[in-house]
Amino acid sequence: MENEQLDIPKEIVVEKNGATFVFTDFSLAYQRALMFDCLYKEGNEYTHGYFKPEESLAVFNHPITIQGKQYTAVKLPEEVAKQFSDMLDKLYKASQALLEEITQKLLDGSILVTLEKPGYDIFASAKLEDVSYPKEFRESSIKDDALHRANMQLVEELGLQDVWYELTIHLYRPNLYFTDILNGKTSVERFDVVYNEHGAPIKCKVRLRDLLEPSLVEEAKKHQALVNEKKEKQKELEVEVLDSGGGGSGETSEIWALVRVTDPQTRESLKFMCRNIFDVGLVINPAYPLDEGLEEGGLPDLKSNKWMTVTKDGKDFSREMTPFERKCVEYLHEFGPIGNYVRLDERETWEDVNDDMPINDEEIER
Repeated sequence: MENEQLDIPKEIVVEKNGATFVFTDFSLAYQRALMFDCLYKEGNEYTHGYFKPEESLAVFNHPITIQGKQYTAVKLPEEVAKQFSDMLDKLYKASQALLEEITQKLLDGSILVTLEKPGYDIFASAKLEDVSYPKEFRESSIKDDALHRANMQLVEELGLQDVWYELTIHLYRPNLYFTDILNGKTSVERFDVVYNEHGAPIKCKVRLRDLLEPSLVEEAKKHQALVNEKKEKQKELEVEVLDSGGGGSGETSEIWALVRVTDPQTRESLKFMCRNIFDVGLVINPAYPLDEGLEEGGLPDLKSNKWMTVTKDGKDFSREMTPFERKCVEYLHEFGPIGNYVRLDERETWEDVNDDMPINDEEIER
């Protein structure tokens, strides 16, 4: 696959309304965009562009002037649009197969990573040299994406998928550990070492797996253990958002969510109103009366393990929290759909606060 030549047309000519467009040099960018060069023949004008399949448009990066008028795109005939779509599909499938091939070779060590410290650079950086690919693919996309895939598979093998960002291997970024490897200060096996005239190593090849710094791996394992612990804790209860919204303005604004909290084992459940009040923070109120004759609501005091509210005639009322009530309140402070922080922007909405907020799933905030 690496050296395979793809059967892609060298040029496609489109004639429309007296104008002739010659499309050449088709390539795939970002694994999803069909790029091309284009010549407007009558005006001998060149431009670059991309294919917009949903509208059958060839979109130009720089406008083409035809009879004094500038055009930023041309509508492709149906049969030509199908050719473009088929090319895009073919290039995408071929790129995915190539990426998978390179990824696996990086993981099994049949493709090595080059460490290099050219000239007077202090730190070494990594790059992929032993990778070939059809000209229709962009170098940065293939190399960066293959390395990222291999990196993610490595951290998954180690069970560190939630803290992968702590172990990301970058191309072309100076790295002290890479420098130690290059200089022979680690136990990592080096291949094809190149020395300068002073006998100092300036280039070598290593297996991708050996670029994971052991101390960082150990630190990541500690952090992953904390994440796993939090995930298990999150499974203890289920939270269902029944309603949500926001109201008020300025210092009286708040974002709220009415939720049902359920114990998955006993199926015991209670409803709570979670509110993030401007300049106050998260407040959790029971969405049920604390006692017979009382209205819904109240405030929890976790220090004294009591609910506090006021009766209809204005008298203070308090009672002990049940174990399940306390568990629900503590859970909502940590995993609830409303952020547990002091909100200082009264323009924030429920959607802003709830963006990527986990509700009864196994994902946690990072």
